[in-house]
Amino acid sequence: MPLAFDTQLPYAGSVSPRSSYYQITGLASNTDYVINLSDITNSVSLRVYSNAEFSWPVECDDWGAGDSETRCMATSDGDGNLWLNIGGWNSIAGVTYQISATLYVGQASEGSLSQPLPLAFDTQLPYAGSVSPRNSYYQITGLQSNTDYVINLNDITNSVSLRVYSNAEFSRPVECDAWSAGDSETQCLAKTDGDGNLWLDIEGQNSIAGVTYQISAVLYVGPASEGSLSQPLPLAFDTQLPYAGSVNPRSSYYQITGLQTNTDYVINLNDITDSVWLSVYSHAEFTSSIECSAWGKSGSETRCLAKTDGDGSLWLNIEGRNSIAGVTYQISAALYVGQASEGSSSKPLPLAYDTQLPYAGSASLGSSYYQITGLQSNADYFINLNDLTDSVRLSVYSNAEFYWPAECLSWSESVSTTSCMATSDENGNLWIKIGGQDSIAGVTYQIGVTQ
Repeated sequence: MPLAFDTQLPYAGSVSPRSSYYQITGLASNTDYVINLSDITNSVSLRVYSNAEFSWPVECDDWGAGDSETRCMATSDGDGNLWLNIGGWNSIAGVTYQISATLYVGQASEGSLSQPLPLAFDTQLPYAGSVSPRNSYYQITGLQSNTDYVINLNDITNSVSLRVYSNAEFSRPVECDAWSAGDSETQCLAKTDGDGNLWLDIEGQNSIAGVTYQISAVLYVGPASEGSLSQPLPLAFDTQLPYAGSVNPRSSYYQITGLQTNTDYVINLNDITDSVWLSVYSHAEFTSSIECSAWGKSGSETRCLAKTDGDGSLWLNIEGRNSIAGVTYQISAALYVGQASEGSSSKPLPLAYDTQLPYAGSASLGSSYYQITGLQSNADYFINLNDLTDSVRLSVYSNAEFYWPAECLSWSESVSTTSCMATSDENGNLWIKIGGQDSIAGVTYQIGVTQ
C-alpha cells in the first residue's frame, strides 16, 4: 500500500495475525529516516527495506508490545522510497497503530566496514566518537604487535555493543566483545595483529538519537592466562596441588595428572578474586561431552564432580569472563567420597511400579537416571521425592533419550519434598533424571509414584 510522505503520514494502519505491507514514497533519496509505530494495541514486528522485493538485507527491524511504540532507522533508496513489513505476531484480534516517518537528525556513524576511521594510539586517543542506530568502524594503529590491550568505551550516552577484531575484514573469530547501557562504561581485552593494529565495530543498538562515547586503549598488565587449548598446563595431583593459578579475561587450560582411572573427583576453585567459569573434561580436546561445569564469583569458591579418563587425567578450562583486572584462584582436587549416582542417560536404573516403589535412591554432584515401568499407558502420575537430605532438581520425561521438552520439572531445597505430574508413554514408562545440584556430599531421597 503506497503512503506519500508529505500528505498521508501519519497513517492509521492495521494488521491481522499475518502481515501488512506499505511503501513510503516522496522521501529524499539515499537519506536516513526514523520509521515510527505508535499507539500500538498489541504485539507487532517492524521490518523496513530499501527494495520493493522485501528481500534481505533488511534496513532495520524492531518489535513492539501493546501500549508502546517501536521505531528504527532506515536509508531510503535512490528514488526516495522505503518498504515496510508489519507482522501481527498471531494477535488474533488484530493490531492497530500509527505509522510516521521523520528525517534522522541524531549522531552520525563514523568510518565504514571497508574504510574504518584510523585512530593513532599515541596521538588520537582518547577519541570522542559517535554512532547512529547502525555501526561505526575504527582502526587503532601504532600499538605493540601481538600484544594484549584493554579497549575502553567511557561516557556512553546510550546502549552500545563493542566488538574488537585483529583483522581488517572484521571477520570471526572476534578478539572480544562487550555491551553497555547508557551512563556507564564497557571494556574488553584484545590481542593486536603482527603490525600493531586493532579494529573496532561499535553498534548503536537502535538508539534512535545516536550515541556518543570516548574510545581509549591501555596496555593490559593484569594476571596472565596459563596453558593453551593445544598445550594445557600439566599439574600433578600428588605434588602440584593445590595450585595458585590465574586467568586474564580469556581462558586458562590445565591438565591434572596422576589421578585414579575412571574415578570421580571433586575439582575445587578457592580464593577466587573475580568471576570465573569452570569447565572440566575427561578428554584433551576440550570439546563436547563436558564432565561438569560451575560458576564462581569474587570471594567465594566453586566446585564440580568429574570422572577421570582411563589414564587418570582431567582437563580444566577456566574462563575469566571479561574480568579486565584478571582473576587468581587456588585449584585443588579431592577423591569423591559422597553418595553415588545411579543409572546413566544411556542405561537408566529400571524400577517396577508395582514391586520396587517407593525406592531409596541417591545422587552425587552429577545426576541419577531411572526408568519407571509398569504404569498405565498415557496416564497422569505424580512423581514424588521425599526425605531429601539436600537440594535436588527433578526432571521427568516420556522418552528414553531424556530429550526436551520434559514432562515436568521441579526443584527442592534440602530436608523437604518435591513432586511434579507427568504423563506416561504408550508403553507405560516414565524416565526420571535427578540432579544433585552442588551437593558435595551427595543426596539421598525416597522415590514414589502415585496416580
